[in-house]
Amino acid sequence: SWESSRVVFLGDTSKSAIILDYPEPGDWVHESLLIVGWSEYPMTWTPPELRFFVNPALSSIDACSSEADSDMSAHLSVRTPDGEFSELLDISGLNDGWHSLYAENYDPSGVTYSQECIPVRINNLAPSISIEGPEHSLEGAGNLFFDASSSDDQVWGREGMHYMWVLRKPSHSGQTPLDIVMGEDKGTMTISTSNSGDYSLTLTVTDAGGVTNTIVKEFTIQNVVPLAIGSLDGSTIEDGDRIKLAPGSEWALDASLSVDSENDQANLRCVWKIDHKPVYEGCIRTLYWPSDAGDEAILTLDVIDDDDDYGSISALLVHPDASDPLPYPLIVLVISTLFMLSAILLRFRSSEDSSSIPKWKSDDEN
Repeated sequence: SWESSRVVFLGDTSKSAIILDYPEPGDWVHESLLIVGWSEYPMTWTPPELRFFVNPALSSIDACSSEADSDMSAHLSVRTPDGEFSELLDISGLNDGWHSLYAENYDPSGVTYSQECIPVRINNLAPSISIEGPEHSLEGAGNLFFDASSSDDQVWGREGMHYMWVLRKPSHSGQTPLDIVMGEDKGTMTISTSNSGDYSLTLTVTDAGGVTNTIVKEFTIQNVVPLAIGSLDGSTIEDGDRIKLAPGSEWALDASLSVDSENDQANLRCVWKIDHKPVYEGCIRTLYWPSDAGDEAILTLDVIDDDDDYGSISALLVHPDASDPLPYPLIVLVISTLFMLSAILLRFRSSEDSSSIPKWKSDDEN
């Protein structure tokens, strides 16, 4: 079997040695930082210490541009150098930006002192997300536009940002995505209004350092209720009409001109009812007078879309053999005439009764 070994040549045998294998210069780090390497003291005057600490830098050029004083810095960790090491450092409390990461074999006398530095990019803050877009629209009203291009990382900026949009329709498909759009140039999202329902739009923004933030925007596309348009033997049916049927035993029903939004138009269902009971389904049918109906029956047309919303019209149908009732104005005229004749007759009888009453003569006439 093969064994690996590390050989270090020191020009000054009194000096200690540090080798940093990880992280790489310029690496992104978030909340915690794993530092891996090797450290040894060839000789010790005091108990040895391996110190880890960071100092903020103005830029990548400024990072690790000079040595730092570990006595004047907050230590992330301190351990005894004994060869290979792997240390997980907590950096969650540090500000975003370039930092100098130091590993130091500490010696207060300076005899065995040694220090190594790696520039790193600390990225603890999540990017901020801003979405502009409507919360309500009508079905078929055109595309909806959602804009998140103003989302930003306050330290590292917008460069390298990645967007992932996930569209869901909880009212119909639950959490199953209807559409997923992602990419660094996908700061906007366009959604069709062809299908009504309650929607959720989830946006996840990932900054250049791999830190994500997520926001959910809910919106509603309101269904357009169908407009029921029907005809009977070619004549348009108006809601509330009273229609006496033409002589015959069958009559043509047609609701094919009913109107809905473009996406629902082809799937409209037509249900015809007599006295509120469904008797036919289909937009073009033939009407036969029900055997259990009298001289009149209520015809209702329901036009239903794929969301089960419907428009409706009704009319009163009169059988062709039914006798027409007297017109209301004529009924009023007859009643008024009878009332007047009755009043005249009563007045005449009152006059006759008053003339038949005997009159008494006074004493002077006797």
